[in-house]
Amino acid sequence: MSLTDWIVVLAITQLSIASFTTRSPLHCSPVNRARRVAGVRMLVQAVVAVWASLIIVGRDPLYAQGFLAAHLTPHTLIIAAFALMLCGVWWTFRASRLMKPRRIFG
Repeated sequence: MSLTDWIVVLAITQLSIASFTTRSPLHCSPVNRARRVAGVRMLVQAVVAVWASLIIVGRDPLYAQGFLAAHLTPHTLIIAAFALMLCGVWWTFRASRLMKPRRIFG
C-alpha cells in the first residue's frame, strides 16, 4: 500500500471515531462529560498508535533513503511496532472504561 492509502485509512478511522463518540446522553453531568472527552482523546491516541505500528510493519523502512534508515535493525523496528501496538491496546482499554459513566452504588 502506498502512503496515501495509509493516510486515507487513518482519516476514515478518525472520522468514524468522531461520528460515533460525539453524542453523549442528555442527562450527562459535567464530570461524565469530561470523562467522555478524555476517553475520546485516548481512543484517538490508540488509533494513531496502532496506525503507526501497522505502517512500521507494512512498509519496509529499511529500504528508505534517509539518515535513520542505516541505523535501524529489523529487531528494533519490530520492538517499536510491538510497543506502539501495546500502547494502542492499553489506551483502547482505558478509553472504553472512561467512556462509561461512573457507578454511583456498588
